[in-house]
Amino acid sequence: MILTISWIFLMIINESLEAGNLEAGVLNIGVLIPLDDNCTRNAIEMAIEDIEKKPDMIFRNLTRYKLTAHFMKTDKSLGSAIEAQNRLYKTTPTKIATIGPPYTEQNDYCTEYSTAQGNLQISYTEANEPFEPYFVMYFQTPPSIVSSFIAACYFLNKFNWSRVAILFDYAQARYRNNPKSLENILENCLNKINLLIVQGIRSNPVSYGVSNEIGELQNKDVRIILALFSVSGARKVFCEAYNRKMTKPKVLWILFEILPIGWASDIFNAQPIPGGFKREINCSEEQLLDAAQGYISFTKQSLRKDNKTTLSNVTSESFLNRLNKHVDNKCDENLAYAYDAIWVAAMAFNLTDDTADLSVYSYNSFDVVFKLANSVQNVTFEGVTGPVSYQTQVSGGFPSRIGQISLYVFIKEFGMKLIGMHDTSSEVLLLEPEAELVLFPNNIVPKDQSTYNFYFSSFSNILLIIVWFFAIFGIVIAVLCLIFSLKYKAEVKEYSTLSLNGAIIIGSILSYLSVIIYGVDIRFVEQRLIPEMCYAFISLLSIGFTLTFGSLFSKVWRTYKLCMRSGNLSNKSPGIIQVQLQNVREWLLFVVVGSFLLIDIAILVTWRQLSPFMVNIYNITAVENLSDDTIIIEQVVKCTCNFQTEFTIGLYCYKGLLLLFGIFLVWQIKNINNKSDISSKNIGVAIYNVAAVSVTGVICVSILATTTKFDASYIIIAVCICICNTATLLLIFLPKILIVINSSGLIIHKSSSINNREHQLNKSLTVTSCITHHKNLGLSENLKKTNESRRKTNESRRKISMTSIYSKPDKDNKNFNLGKRGF
Repeated sequence: MILTISWIFLMIINESLEAGNLEAGVLNIGVLIPLDDNCTRNAIEMAIEDIEKKPDMIFRNLTRYKLTAHFMKTDKSLGSAIEAQNRLYKTTPTKIATIGPPYTEQNDYCTEYSTAQGNLQISYTEANEPFEPYFVMYFQTPPSIVSSFIAACYFLNKFNWSRVAILFDYAQARYRNNPKSLENILENCLNKINLLIVQGIRSNPVSYGVSNEIGELQNKDVRIILALFSVSGARKVFCEAYNRKMTKPKVLWILFEILPIGWASDIFNAQPIPGGFKREINCSEEQLLDAAQGYISFTKQSLRKDNKTTLSNVTSESFLNRLNKHVDNKCDENLAYAYDAIWVAAMAFNLTDDTADLSVYSYNSFDVVFKLANSVQNVTFEGVTGPVSYQTQVSGGFPSRIGQISLYVFIKEFGMKLIGMHDTSSEVLLLEPEAELVLFPNNIVPKDQSTYNFYFSSFSNILLIIVWFFAIFGIVIAVLCLIFSLKYKAEVKEYSTLSLNGAIIIGSILSYLSVIIYGVDIRFVEQRLIPEMCYAFISLLSIGFTLTFGSLFSKVWRTYKLCMRSGNLSNKSPGIIQVQLQNVREWLLFVVVGSFLLIDIAILVTWRQLSPFMVNIYNITAVENLSDDTIIIEQVVKCTCNFQTEFTIGLYCYKGLLLLFGIFLVWQIKNINNKSDISSKNIGVAIYNVAAVSVTGVICVSILATTTKFDASYIIIAVCICICNTATLLLIFLPKILIVINSSGLIIHKSSSINNREHQLNKSLTVTSCITHHKNLGLSENLKKTNESRRKTNESRRKISMTSIYSKPDKDNKNFNLGKRGF
């Protein structure tokens, strides 16, 4: 029964509506339209006409309402728009809503005015987003730029691009305020996008360059760039991109608007000159178009592309035909947003709570306008611009239009070509069948980064073979010297300190081993063992140097001490000076070498404990292969530690002082003319050699340390170590080997007369050996004359066989003879 009564009641209402018997109300709306633009007016009137064809469209409390538009024209200036809006509000009747303004730049201020008046505003152009917090009464029919960001997100995921950059223009409010929104969208993509950099530019003033900003993108190897700029920014950016070759196919530019026709021509010149403007960039139109070739644009879709029936029962094609019928010029497709704006207002009026009496609306009726705003958020219908609805797309934002976003690609010879569409409401990305062929003519999807091929730099095989051969050869020499010393120790013990010679041999072997260790790289050991190899190299070289040079130092120091400890000088017979000497015990020489060795061990142990080595990998060269978009990077493995510089300088200073002191001692005894001792001058030469080569090597390696000449550094280190140790071994042991060879492995004892003669000569040589020292102490002129006479005696000694020189001295002779004891 109740259902029957309700059905009869509705039928009566419907018949009354059709007959026009019910009271009709009027809802007045103000519309801001451009000057001399009949297209916009026609679109608005078409919408009102189509709404009138639906009698139940605005029906409230048994009252059927109709819309009446009050038009006010404005130019592009902000003042004109505010003045036109003010006239709308000051003239009767009261307008329950404002449609417009026609230009984006006017939206912010017009919205502030309408908000202050408590008036609903529905714009058919885009406002600068994000909206101000108090824009609760503002809505627009063009999709929000956030919808374009979402479409771009789906597009990036489609081709598995995950590395992008954002480039935006500070000079334009529409783009200045949106990078953060774009960042949020990218973070919430299905496949998270890695945002490499957000870089701002300034298109105004025209003198401002963008080279540094684009250079930052290039340095980060950015391939996908999301660009928020318009014509002025595009001219600067694409000119710089052309100069840097940041163009397709290597770099893909994605914009969020379509650049107008002629954007690269002189029409948009911005550098003011007397009588006009000149190009503000140093690129021609052709170069700009080449740089922009293939850029992709995500922008609002003006008209739906399907044949789906709309709420107004018109298709997009029939809408355009009707729109152009009453005007002379072809109308812009974007006027479809003005058409749908009227439908949004009508739907909102119809959905508003019946308790709100729209017929008695007055300005500042905020309770009514808030209800209208809530109703707009619930609007859903199929418009000529696509599905129309409003929802919050960004956290903390305001409800914005959910619509369809078109994807275009710029082709230099063709212009903008549609390649796809994204429906924000259904979250579906649809590409045209030939889209990928248009985007990627070579059927190769560009990469969002270069493919990096890494390889570790290592010493050349030839270099290692040569260096290791000489190092092993040096070890063989050292081992042969050791075997010789052990086999013929009875023959050479009278003129050689065997233990110190053994230390020299061991030190040389350790130094040669350090050369081999230095050449062991990532090819031979695991990366985790590299620090141990570095520590082994430093330890072997440091201890080897100490044993070798420390032993040489001890030998020289002994000679110096012998001269310094000589007894009182007295003329016991004319022309003869007797010098009483005391020998330096051999254990004391080992104490000297051992002290040096303890210092080395202390430094090395402290180094290992306080600052252990770590592996660092450095990129030294990068070669780009344009054919397959790969970059071949050469890497080197280095050992580093926190206090490497401090410990290295400490070792250098310690070893350097040892070298200087050794050179000083050799210089002090340089004039000892002891030709009977084969090793006396050889040790001095060895010390000079070690000092000269070490200093040269340290300087060269320090210079090359900051370069990539690793082979050169290794060669210098190896050559210096091999020269120092090989020369030392030959200088110390070769004379002894020759003596043994010349004597058929035995010391030949001459007759006792020869021994006695040699004994007397050696006694005279004692004075000659230390004469230089005593000369420095201020000996008398007679001593100098004695030296001259003894020099003549020494000349006659050259005729004596080398083997007789080393005859054993008379055990009863208490005068120590330098000629009988080697170093």
